[in-house]
Amino acid sequence: MRILVIGATAYSAPLARAAAQELPRGLRINAVAPGWVRETLLAFKMDPAPGIAAVEAAQTYVKAVEGKMTGQTLDVVKASS
Repeated sequence: MRILVIGATAYSAPLARAAAQELPRGLRINAVAPGWVRETLLAFKMDPAPGIAAVEAAQTYVKAVEGKMTGQTLDVVKASS
């Protein structure tokens, strides 16, 4: 079974670490910190330049779910252009 915390904030990293220690064996929890997603910025008619492409954020969510780590916060980083 897998558990994933989405929409990480400053509080999510300690929560993920603490919860990972308390979960029964076989359960995992991770947080993903995507920052601003470019497509969301566009939807709000904001400058998309500082945003991360949704596909890059999605790849990090996949790593959080399919990886073997638990109690981790994964930062989404902008791919080199």
